[in-house]
Amino acid sequence: MKRWLSITKESAFGTASVTPADKIWVFLSGANSFKHMTTPQYWSLMTGMGYAVPWASGCETIGVGASLSVPLTATQAPFLLPWAFQRIAAGSVPWATTEPAGDLASCRLEYFWTTFDGVVKSKAWTGCKVASATLGGSDQDRAPLSLQLQLIGSTPQGNPYDESSDPAVAQPLPTVYPKDYLLFQHLRGGLSIGAVGVRTNWKSFSVELQNRLTPYFDEYRYANAIRLGGRAATLKSRLRLKNTTDDRAVWESGGVMAASAELNDGSKKIKFDFRSQNVVDSMGEDFPEDGEVYYDLAIKNQFDPAATAGDFALSISDVE
Repeated sequence: MKRWLSITKESAFGTASVTPADKIWVFLSGANSFKHMTTPQYWSLMTGMGYAVPWASGCETIGVGASLSVPLTATQAPFLLPWAFQRIAAGSVPWATTEPAGDLASCRLEYFWTTFDGVVKSKAWTGCKVASATLGGSDQDRAPLSLQLQLIGSTPQGNPYDESSDPAVAQPLPTVYPKDYLLFQHLRGGLSIGAVGVRTNWKSFSVELQNRLTPYFDEYRYANAIRLGGRAATLKSRLRLKNTTDDRAVWESGGVMAASAELNDGSKKIKFDFRSQNVVDSMGEDFPEDGEVYYDLAIKNQFDPAATAGDFALSISDVE
């Protein structure tokens, strides 16, 4: 089966930009790398005549959700990461949008796939925002860093209720897919935790974000707004146990620590700044019978009163 997916920035919730630079085609690698789901919310009535069987059912609201997993490239990181990790500021960050400051920007997704008999099908979803995001990798992956997104959307197109149509079929050339993949080694020298600062000898890392999104349906069949009510960020790593670090002491004392993770592939610097008020959420050592001791560390982000934006921040810049 052939499949391809485009993502377009929206200048207003549900309204896609028409600027060509505001659209990307993402490379779908592996089974179920994109899964879309339109979920009707059904009600039902029982007979109530002493013998309970379904009597009638119907649907008033329809939710939209999807999951997306892509190998992340330096070229597409400035598009995909701000969509997930950056709150709107001054109407132009992460891009120009009429959505309110402090919320998340939205995108339009168009998906194309072939059936068994070679017919190309298509579907679009408007008003899509990122409910959760995970970027990570390890020294065992033998693959680029993976970006995994859980999405919530507003309206599928076409649908039978607003007379919209499926998007016209468009198939990209292979040349639209960049190959400047971000790798696990691009974080070397860029993982900083606590008073020790830059860490060495770690086997994995992940940055995880949960955005608390609420869809609002009101009298509409599809969500007419999706708003951000808060978020929670976590930095995880598996580190070698050393005498020069004592993260367990920080955990057991309830202390706070600074943390950040910065990728650098030679063309782009991508920094996840957890600021200075983080706490250890969990920690566990692994004592093997015939190897070195490593431990899993999870750091939970907290509001930092000294920071302008207060909590977690993402920045992307070119390497000079």
